Amino acid sequence: MKCPSCPSPILPSCSGNGIGFREKCFHFVENETNWNESQNVCLSLGAQLATIDSEEDLVK
Repeated sequence: MKCPSCPSPILPSCSGNGIGFREKCFHFVENETNWNESQNVCLSLGAQLATIDSEEDLVK
């Protein structure tokens, strides 16, 4: 049921193929690397690896 008086969730403006979720922008990369290499790539882009804090976040 849609609530007419409820504001729409505000998603971040994601460039390219990014996906907005909970005020964050996620980009999925298909290159297979280890954690350290992945972290270095993210840092070089001014980003960080995603952290999943709960099972609820994982399944959404």
